[in-house]
Amino acid sequence: MPGGHPGSIGGSIKGNAGGAFGDIGSAVRAVTVMDTHSRVSARDKDDLVFEYRKSNINAKFILDATFGLSEDDRSAS
Repeated sequence: MPGGHPGSIGGSIKGNAGGAFGDIGSAVRAVTVMDTHSRVSARDKDDLVFEYRKSNINAKFILDATFGLSEDDRSAS
């Protein structure tokens, strides 16, 4: 995957990893990123775009991520 390590959280976010359950982008609420000039910035959900196996995150490093999760329906299993 260009620009990310798919086995890491940062690479999974940048590449919008997913499977039968959906994609990681649907759970991301915010990220903190850093570019190659050490500029750090925060981006929230309204600023992020996730598509099939990609995102609009162009920064070199994802430093932090906040996820919004929901409880599973136990009766569905």
